Amino acid sequence: MYGCGRAKACENIRFFKLPTTRTDPGEAVVAALKRMKSDWALNATDLEKFAHGTTIATNAVLERKGAAIGIITTKGFRDVLEIGRQSRRQMYDVVLEPQPLVFLAPRRFRQEVSERVAPSGEILTALDEADLRNAADKLVQSGARSIAVVFLFAFANPAHEQRAKG
Repeated sequence: MYGCGRAKACENIRFFKLPTTRTDPGEAVVAALKRMKSDWALNATDLEKFAHGTTIATNAVLERKGAAIGIITTKGFRDVLEIGRQSRRQMYDVVLEPQPLVFLAPRRFRQEVSERVAPSGEILTALDEADLRNAADKLVQSGARSIAVVFLFAFANPAHEQRAKG
């Protein structure tokens, strides 16, 4: 955990680093406040601003140790997020060397449902709620601990995503 504090009566910003407490990140914040008191004779009430940062989430992603994430998306677009923009080091190289992908939801944790919204926001295909329940059940049964709903063009009309999350 990185800590940073600035006292009301002091123009200096002080920085320090403490080990992250993975089991309870709040413990590191309490430890930081105690350290500020012991090292700088500052109480929490003396602070104008206190900020902290941690790498717990970043490390979980990089180490792939987070909870299993399921994704429900528009039928026909199950693999789009993983494929991405098909970026390569050399765009026109005929010999393509595969680059390992770091995607948060393996294919077995991605389900499709019938629904479609146009870029204009017009609903082209109504959300199939039975399809949605079935997809969610499959993800839960396969071990997903959380489920993200990412339908095509939901920014233009979020009705289907809102219904799916409700």
